[in-house]
Amino acid sequence: MGAHPSEFYILERQTDSIRAQLAKDAAEAVHIDPIEAETERLAKHRERLIEQSLIRDVAGERSFRALLEKIAKSTVDILPPPPPFKPIKTGRTASNETMVQMLSDFHAYEFVKASRTRGINEYTADIFGRRARGLIENHISIKRRLERGGGWRFRELVVALNGDIISGTIHELERHSDAPNVVLAVYGAARVLALQLRDLAANYVKVRAFCISGNHGRLPDAKRMQQKDPLRNWDAMIYILAKEMLGDCENIEFIIPDSYSVAYEVEGWRFIQTHGHSIKSWNQIPYYGINRQVTNLNALEAGRGKPVNYWLFSHFHSASALPASAGKAIINGSLIGPNEFTINELGKADKPLQVMFGVHPEQGITHYWEVHATEAEEGYPVRAWEEL
Repeated sequence: MGAHPSEFYILERQTDSIRAQLAKDAAEAVHIDPIEAETERLAKHRERLIEQSLIRDVAGERSFRALLEKIAKSTVDILPPPPPFKPIKTGRTASNETMVQMLSDFHAYEFVKASRTRGINEYTADIFGRRARGLIENHISIKRRLERGGGWRFRELVVALNGDIISGTIHELERHSDAPNVVLAVYGAARVLALQLRDLAANYVKVRAFCISGNHGRLPDAKRMQQKDPLRNWDAMIYILAKEMLGDCENIEFIIPDSYSVAYEVEGWRFIQTHGHSIKSWNQIPYYGINRQVTNLNALEAGRGKPVNYWLFSHFHSASALPASAGKAIINGSLIGPNEFTINELGKADKPLQVMFGVHPEQGITHYWEVHATEAEEGYPVRAWEEL
């Protein structure tokens, strides 16, 4: 059966309409300004590049760190720079060395009750602030006495920040904290750390701070330490906040690697710094594990032409120095001191202290100090969140 004449009429009208639109589009295309067309093309290209950059930044640790730094910059109160460095007059024969101060295992804001430790130790937020300041005062006192004696001159300081600045949320420790929650504990600890570094920087021409995360700072969903997430850690957030707080302190340099260890040189001697949580202990004694790891990793580094002279560990809360291949393994103490576990389970009560030493370009480590964290009369302010 043939089509009705009216259907042919409608089809013809639609065809005429399409032809007219095509002719109009062609005419407009002829009159498009080529400069405007190129400008529009470039604008669309830039938009695509921005979208691609945002997609890249959304994925992985790079974006996580960038996000943390952005939050820190918009949150922190910038501290004023320290007073200009005034060197102490020393003799011509003074030994020019670099000082190294280890800072780790503060476990800031963790409660340690005297009643649970038979009166051996107590730890609160205020005690943390007084010990943190007392430690820095003792460091500065030792440095000045060494220089005033005429035997040494220290222009540069290396700060080995080696993790466990707070106790974090693992083992339900957030319930035993002298801070409202872990986020505010991070902010408070960062402020105290920034004040410590600022006071140290007033006594040196240059300060380099190498920042490594410990095991206590990992987030609660990480049942075990994850080798691929070094910056997914409360310690990393503390370092980033402290870095931004000290943004106006030009003589302080922060190195925050995406790694659980960092290698660097001090006066030409090669150091490797790591928290030490991966070292296995035997019968609560870590020294066999330390010796095994130092030997194995030093063989690995020597195989690529970069033998290690000194190893910096923390984690064990017992300051000591052990002979190692071509150097020493140095273990830092803690700021918290003995707690309920170390006293009741291990029978140990190491005093709160941190290790400091000097490095000579020819002799390596020349002197070693266990700097006691005696409580200062007035501690650093420990409740910075109240100012927010």
